[in-house]
Amino acid sequence: MKTVTARASFELSCPQDQLELTVLSTEGARKLANQIGVTGCGQKVVYVYFSSTDTWTSDSAITPAMTQREEAYKEQKARQDQAAEEERRFEEQQSYQRGVSQ
Repeated sequence: MKTVTARASFELSCPQDQLELTVLSTEGARKLANQIGVTGCGQKVVYVYFSSTDTWTSDSAITPAMTQREEAYKEQKARQDQAAEEERRFEEQQSYQRGVSQ
């Protein structure tokens, strides 16, 4: 993980203490990480381990990462959209039932 942290710090131009590493995939009986996502300084990138060369290499373009505030807004918006859809379906059902009973 030290290699990934050092490489990500360099590639993202971000201090190591501001990086968050997430194991995305493991392999083998010992469940060793072979794919790690790194987020820091508003950016994110994925690294893949190649055992044949014993190296970690970036496997994705460096892209903007959502802040916690942006993620919270996205989740809130999804809940609001779901509630609006449920309300629309309820009203549609009520309208259909009124039409059938007349």
